[in-house]
Amino acid sequence: MSVPDWIAAGAAVGAAVLVGWQSWETRKSAHAAADAATTANSAIELSRSALEVARTEEGHTRRLIVEAIKTRIDANAHPLSVFINHSAEWPPLEPSISGGQANPLPTDRIYRLPKDGGELILVRFGFRINNLGGHSVTVNINDAWIGDDGTGGNQTVAAGEQCVLPNSALDGFFEIQRTVSEWVEIARRRQDGHPGEETTWTVTLSDDSETGAIDRFELVAGGTPLVKVENEEGGWRLSPGQYKDYARSSPVMAAVELPRKRDYYLSRSKGLLLDEAFATDLSTN
Repeated sequence: MSVPDWIAAGAAVGAAVLVGWQSWETRKSAHAAADAATTANSAIELSRSALEVARTEEGHTRRLIVEAIKTRIDANAHPLSVFINHSAEWPPLEPSISGGQANPLPTDRIYRLPKDGGELILVRFGFRINNLGGHSVTVNINDAWIGDDGTGGNQTVAAGEQCVLPNSALDGFFEIQRTVSEWVEIARRRQDGHPGEETTWTVTLSDDSETGAIDRFELVAGGTPLVKVENEEGGWRLSPGQYKDYARSSPVMAAVELPRKRDYYLSRSKGLLLDEAFATDLSTN
Protein backbone atom coordinates (compact mmCIF):
# COMPACT_ATOMS: atom_id res chain seq x y z
CA MET A 1 0.00 0.00 0.00
CA SER A 2 1.52 3.36 -0.93
CA VAL A 3 1.72 6.19 1.58
CA PRO A 4 -1.05 8.17 -0.04
CA ASP A 5 -3.34 5.10 0.08
CA TRP A 6 -2.61 4.58 3.78
CA ILE A 7 -3.41 8.18 4.51
CA ALA A 8 -6.65 7.88 2.57
CA ALA A 9 -7.63 4.73 4.48
CA GLY A 10 -6.88 6.38 7.81
CA ALA A 11 -8.93 9.38 6.88
CA ALA A 12 -11.83 7.13 5.93
CA VAL A 13 -11.65 5.31 9.28
CA GLY A 14 -11.46 8.61 11.14
CA ALA A 15 -14.47 9.91 9.26
CA ALA A 16 -16.44 6.76 10.11
CA VAL A 17 -15.54 7.10 13.77
CA LEU A 18 -16.55 10.75 13.73
CA VAL A 19 -19.88 9.98 12.12
CA GLY A 20 -20.54 7.23 14.66
CA TRP A 21 -19.65 9.54 17.55
CA GLN A 22 -21.90 12.27 16.18
CA SER A 23 -24.78 9.78 15.86
CA TRP A 24 -24.24 8.62 19.44
CA GLU A 25 -24.18 12.21 20.67
CA THR A 26 -27.34 12.98 18.68
CA ARG A 27 -29.12 9.99 20.23
CA LYS A 28 -27.87 11.01 23.65
CA SER A 29 -29.13 14.55 23.15
CA ALA A 30 -32.50 13.25 21.91
CA HIS A 31 -32.87 11.01 24.98
CA ALA A 32 -31.91 13.92 27.21
CA ALA A 33 -34.48 16.16 25.50
CA ALA A 34 -37.15 13.49 25.89
CA ASP A 35 -36.29 13.08 29.57
CA ALA A 36 -36.44 16.86 30.00
CA ALA A 37 -39.83 16.99 28.29
CA THR A 38 -41.14 14.18 30.51
CA THR A 39 -39.87 16.00 33.59
CA ALA A 40 -41.46 19.25 32.41
CA ASN A 41 -44.78 17.51 31.75
CA SER A 42 -44.65 15.93 35.19
CA ALA A 43 -43.98 19.34 36.71
CA ILE A 44 -46.94 20.80 34.81
CA GLU A 45 -49.23 18.00 35.99
CA LEU A 46 -47.98 18.45 39.53
CA SER A 47 -48.67 22.20 39.31
CA ARG A 48 -52.15 21.51 37.97
CA SER A 49 -52.83 19.07 40.78
CA ALA A 50 -51.57 21.56 43.33
CA LEU A 51 -53.80 24.26 41.83
CA GLU A 52 -56.83 21.96 41.95
CA VAL A 53 -56.07 21.14 45.58
CA ALA A 54 -55.75 24.86 46.31
CA ARG A 55 -59.04 25.55 44.55
CA THR A 56 -60.74 22.76 46.45
CA GLU A 57 -59.36 23.94 49.78
CA GLU A 58 -60.26 27.55 49.03
CA GLY A 59 -63.78 26.54 47.97
CA HIS A 60 -64.17 24.47 51.15
CA THR A 61 -62.99 27.40 53.26
CA ARG A 62 -65.37 29.77 51.52
CA ARG A 63 -68.30 27.41 52.06
CA LEU A 64 -67.45 27.20 55.75
CA ILE A 65 -67.35 31.00 55.98
CA VAL A 66 -70.67 31.36 54.12
CA GLU A 67 -72.37 28.72 56.28
CA ALA A 68 -71.07 30.38 59.44
CA ILE A 69 -72.48 33.76 58.36
CA LYS A 70 -75.80 32.17 57.38
CA THR A 71 -76.01 30.46 60.77
CA ARG A 72 -75.53 33.81 62.52
CA ILE A 73 -78.15 35.48 60.32
CA ASP A 74 -80.61 32.63 60.95
CA ALA A 75 -80.08 32.95 64.70
CA ASN A 76 -80.95 36.67 64.57
CA ALA A 77 -83.85 36.38 62.10
CA HIS A 78 -87.34 37.41 63.19
CA PRO A 79 -89.61 34.42 63.93
CA LEU A 80 -92.42 35.10 61.45
CA SER A 81 -94.95 32.72 59.90
CA VAL A 82 -97.53 33.32 57.18
CA PHE A 83 -100.65 31.21 56.62
CA ILE A 84 -103.55 31.29 54.18
CA ASN A 85 -106.84 29.40 54.44
CA HIS A 86 -106.68 26.47 52.05
CA SER A 87 -110.29 27.00 50.93
CA ALA A 88 -112.05 30.23 49.92
CA GLU A 89 -114.70 32.05 51.93
CA TRP A 90 -118.15 30.95 50.76
CA PRO A 91 -120.25 32.09 49.06
CA PRO A 92 -118.36 34.40 46.70
CA LEU A 93 -119.26 38.07 46.69
CA GLU A 94 -120.62 40.67 44.33
CA PRO A 95 -118.31 43.71 44.34
CA SER A 96 -119.89 47.02 45.22
CA ILE A 97 -119.85 49.51 42.35
CA SER A 98 -119.98 52.41 44.82
CA GLY A 99 -117.04 51.12 46.86
CA GLY A 100 -119.14 49.88 49.78
CA GLN A 101 -119.29 46.41 51.30
CA ALA A 102 -119.39 43.47 48.89
CA ASN A 103 -122.51 41.33 49.20
CA PRO A 104 -122.82 37.51 49.10
CA LEU A 105 -123.98 36.06 45.79
CA PRO A 106 -126.87 33.56 45.64
CA THR A 107 -125.57 30.09 44.79
CA ASP A 108 -128.64 29.24 42.72
CA ARG A 109 -128.11 32.09 40.27
CA ILE A 110 -127.43 30.92 36.69
CA TYR A 111 -125.03 32.92 34.54
CA ARG A 112 -125.66 32.57 30.83
CA LEU A 113 -122.97 33.26 28.29
CA PRO A 114 -122.34 35.46 26.50
CA LYS A 115 -124.97 37.74 28.07
CA ASP A 116 -123.62 37.61 31.64
CA GLY A 117 -119.95 37.23 30.75
CA GLY A 118 -118.99 40.69 31.99
CA GLU A 119 -120.43 40.38 35.49
CA LEU A 120 -117.93 40.34 38.36
CA ILE A 121 -117.46 37.62 40.97
CA LEU A 122 -115.22 38.23 43.98
CA VAL A 123 -113.54 35.45 45.99
CA ARG A 124 -111.74 35.91 49.32
CA PHE A 125 -109.11 33.89 51.16
CA GLY A 126 -108.34 34.58 54.80
CA PHE A 127 -104.70 34.92 55.84
CA ARG A 128 -102.70 35.43 59.03
CA ILE A 129 -99.21 36.78 59.64
CA ASN A 130 -97.83 35.69 63.02
CA ASN A 131 -95.05 37.62 64.75
CA LEU A 132 -93.72 35.14 67.31
CA GLY A 133 -90.91 37.40 68.51
CA GLY A 134 -90.63 40.07 71.15
CA HIS A 135 -90.10 42.97 68.75
CA SER A 136 -92.35 44.65 66.22
CA VAL A 137 -91.65 43.82 62.60
CA THR A 138 -92.55 45.55 59.36
CA VAL A 139 -93.71 43.40 56.47
CA ASN A 140 -94.41 44.41 52.90
CA ILE A 141 -97.56 43.00 51.26
CA ASN A 142 -97.48 43.19 47.47
CA ASP A 143 -101.24 43.59 46.91
CA ALA A 144 -104.22 45.34 48.44
CA TRP A 145 -106.08 43.33 51.07
CA ILE A 146 -109.12 43.53 53.29
CA GLY A 147 -108.68 44.26 57.00
CA ASP A 148 -110.73 45.12 60.06
CA ASP A 149 -111.75 48.77 60.17
CA GLY A 150 -111.93 48.69 63.98
CA THR A 151 -115.73 48.78 64.14
CA GLY A 152 -116.43 45.21 63.08
CA GLY A 153 -116.53 46.10 59.40
CA ASN A 154 -113.99 45.70 56.63
CA GLN A 155 -111.77 48.18 54.89
CA THR A 156 -109.42 47.96 51.93
CA VAL A 157 -105.76 48.30 52.86
CA ALA A 158 -103.36 49.43 50.15
CA ALA A 159 -100.37 47.35 49.20
CA GLY A 160 -97.22 48.27 51.10
CA GLU A 161 -95.71 48.12 54.57
CA GLN A 162 -97.59 46.93 57.65
CA CYS A 163 -96.40 46.75 61.24
CA VAL A 164 -96.98 43.52 63.17
CA LEU A 165 -96.72 43.99 66.92
CA PRO A 166 -94.71 41.63 69.18
CA ASN A 167 -96.32 38.26 69.91
CA SER A 168 -99.38 39.14 67.86
CA ALA A 169 -100.97 38.45 64.49
CA LEU A 170 -102.17 40.42 61.50
CA ASP A 171 -105.37 38.97 59.99
CA GLY A 172 -107.02 39.85 56.73
CA PHE A 173 -108.36 38.65 53.40
CA PHE A 174 -106.82 38.51 49.97
CA GLU A 175 -109.24 38.95 47.08
CA ILE A 176 -109.51 37.66 43.52
CA GLN A 177 -111.94 39.50 41.27
CA ARG A 178 -112.69 38.26 37.75
CA THR A 179 -115.50 38.39 35.25
CA VAL A 180 -117.79 35.41 34.69
CA SER A 181 -116.12 34.84 31.31
CA GLU A 182 -112.67 34.72 32.93
CA TRP A 183 -113.84 32.27 35.61
CA VAL A 184 -115.43 30.08 32.91
CA GLU A 185 -112.19 30.06 30.90
CA ILE A 186 -110.33 28.77 33.97
CA ALA A 187 -112.98 26.05 34.41
CA ARG A 188 -112.56 24.94 30.81
CA ARG A 189 -108.78 24.84 31.08
CA ARG A 190 -108.99 22.77 34.24
CA GLN A 191 -111.31 20.34 32.47
CA ASP A 192 -108.53 19.95 29.87
CA GLY A 193 -105.98 19.15 32.56
CA HIS A 194 -104.42 22.61 32.92
CA PRO A 195 -104.43 24.63 36.17
CA GLY A 196 -105.69 27.80 34.52
CA GLU A 197 -104.74 31.25 35.72
CA GLU A 198 -103.51 31.40 39.31
CA THR A 199 -102.99 34.30 41.72
CA THR A 200 -99.86 34.83 43.83
CA TRP A 201 -99.50 37.13 46.83
CA THR A 202 -96.14 37.88 48.42
CA VAL A 203 -95.31 38.90 51.98
CA THR A 204 -91.74 40.17 52.41
CA LEU A 205 -89.81 40.61 55.65
CA SER A 206 -86.44 42.36 55.87
CA ASP A 207 -84.30 42.61 58.99
CA ASP A 208 -82.48 45.80 59.92
CA SER A 209 -78.92 44.48 59.56
CA GLU A 210 -76.52 45.43 56.77
CA THR A 211 -75.45 41.78 56.70
CA GLY A 212 -78.82 40.09 57.01
CA ALA A 213 -81.69 38.36 55.21
CA ILE A 214 -84.83 39.09 53.25
CA ASP A 215 -87.61 36.53 53.63
CA ARG A 216 -90.32 36.04 51.01
CA PHE A 217 -93.54 34.15 51.69
CA GLU A 218 -95.55 33.34 48.56
CA LEU A 219 -99.22 32.36 48.72
CA VAL A 220 -100.80 30.84 45.60
CA ALA A 221 -104.52 30.37 44.88
CA GLY A 222 -106.19 28.63 41.96
CA GLY A 223 -109.48 27.18 40.82
CA THR A 224 -112.87 28.66 39.92
CA PRO A 225 -116.13 29.15 41.83
CA LEU A 226 -118.25 28.26 38.79
CA VAL A 227 -119.56 24.86 37.67
CA LYS A 228 -121.35 24.07 34.43
CA VAL A 229 -125.14 23.73 34.47
CA GLU A 230 -126.11 20.33 33.13
CA ASN A 231 -128.19 20.24 29.94
CA GLU A 232 -128.01 24.00 29.44
CA GLU A 233 -125.74 25.37 26.75
CA GLY A 234 -123.70 28.31 28.05
CA GLY A 235 -125.14 28.02 31.55
CA TRP A 236 -122.91 28.30 34.64
CA ARG A 237 -123.60 28.71 38.34
CA LEU A 238 -121.71 28.96 41.62
CA SER A 239 -120.71 25.74 43.26
CA PRO A 240 -123.20 25.03 46.07
CA GLY A 241 -120.32 24.79 48.57
CA GLN A 242 -116.62 25.48 48.91
CA TYR A 243 -115.74 21.78 48.63
CA LYS A 244 -116.27 19.32 45.81
CA ASP A 245 -116.84 16.36 48.13
CA TYR A 246 -118.49 15.54 51.44
CA ALA A 247 -115.11 14.70 52.97
CA ARG A 248 -114.14 18.37 52.54
CA SER A 249 -110.79 17.32 51.09
CA SER A 250 -111.03 18.97 47.68
CA PRO A 251 -111.81 22.72 47.74
CA VAL A 252 -113.49 24.32 44.74
CA MET A 253 -110.85 27.04 45.05
CA ALA A 254 -107.67 26.19 46.92
CA ALA A 255 -104.70 28.16 48.25
CA VAL A 256 -101.31 27.03 49.57
CA GLU A 257 -98.25 28.56 51.20
CA LEU A 258 -95.04 27.91 49.30
CA PRO A 259 -91.87 27.26 51.32
CA ARG A 260 -90.26 30.43 52.62
CA LYS A 261 -87.48 31.83 50.46
CA ARG A 262 -84.59 33.46 52.32
CA ASP A 263 -81.98 35.57 50.52
CA TYR A 264 -78.78 36.18 52.48
CA TYR A 265 -76.97 39.48 51.97
CA LEU A 266 -73.38 40.36 52.76
CA SER A 267 -74.30 44.00 52.08
CA ARG A 268 -77.95 44.95 51.72
CA SER A 269 -77.17 48.58 50.87
CA LYS A 270 -75.06 47.42 47.92
CA GLY A 271 -77.42 44.60 46.97
CA LEU A 272 -74.57 42.10 47.37
CA LEU A 273 -75.79 38.56 48.00
CA LEU A 274 -73.70 36.45 50.35
CA ASP A 275 -73.29 33.49 47.96
CA GLU A 276 -72.30 35.79 45.09
CA ALA A 277 -69.74 37.62 47.22
CA PHE A 278 -67.88 34.34 47.92
CA ALA A 279 -68.29 32.83 44.47
CA THR A 280 -65.08 34.21 42.83
CA ASP A 281 -62.90 31.37 41.56
CA LEU A 282 -59.21 31.19 42.46
CA SER A 283 -58.24 31.00 38.76
CA THR A 284 -59.60 34.52 38.16
CA ASN A 285 -57.21 36.12 40.64
